[in-house]
Amino acid sequence: MSDDIQRPHDSDNVLKFAKNKSAGDECRNKWIPGTNANGTDYSTLTDEEISLRVGKLISPDGMSIIGASGKVFIHEYGTPVGGYGQMCLGWMEFDPCNLWQDAGPIIAKYGIGLMPFKNELPKAWDLSTGLLGNREYSHENLLRAAMIVFLMKQEAK
Repeated sequence: MSDDIQRPHDSDNVLKFAKNKSAGDECRNKWIPGTNANGTDYSTLTDEEISLRVGKLISPDGMSIIGASGKVFIHEYGTPVGGYGQMCLGWMEFDPCNLWQDAGPIIAKYGIGLMPFKNELPKAWDLSTGLLGNREYSHENLLRAAMIVFLMKQEAK
């Protein structure tokens, strides 16, 4: 995944891997929520930046996505017809941080769990690691949290 949208890190919210050595013990990693193993602080990204990153990962060629005037557009393909393969339907607006029709298929396909809490921030997490894993994110916008977890999963590969 390209890292062309790197932002400065907020030291209070950056994932840090601290090597803890005690007599004869092996190093252990400690995880601080809000970022990935590469130190990307997702809280600093705009919805557009997240949508661009997600779009690059899900588009068939990794390039059928553009950002312009604060919006993101992805190339849409139709069902294969005869021997012609997939038909190009043109460009459509892509906003998985705010539209269920864009986020829902990604959430289902990539196993992202959602918890809309009443008295605390909603949470999204990686179903393959569970709630005790280190790929989870809480945000008032649950779809944004889910897309951040999707990015965490993809960058962990």
